[in-house]
Amino acid sequence: MDDRERRTLEARRRTDCPVTLQELGTEFGLTGERVRQIESRASAKVQDALAQQAARGRAVRLKVTP
Repeated sequence: MDDRERRTLEARRRTDCPVTLQELGTEFGLTGERVRQIESRASAKVQDALAQQAARGRAVRLKVTP
């Protein structure tokens, strides 16, 4: 996952003050729709990684950053 994907997921999933697609688009110099596509791709990557770990019988650990 690249930095832009990581930043998008972190900003959109914040519970205290989530960032809108438009706000992230302005930050990245992109449209809100393009940010939505990036978010979707990043979410799919996370889901795939979790599914692969679960299929291997490994415990899933998520790194939580403050």
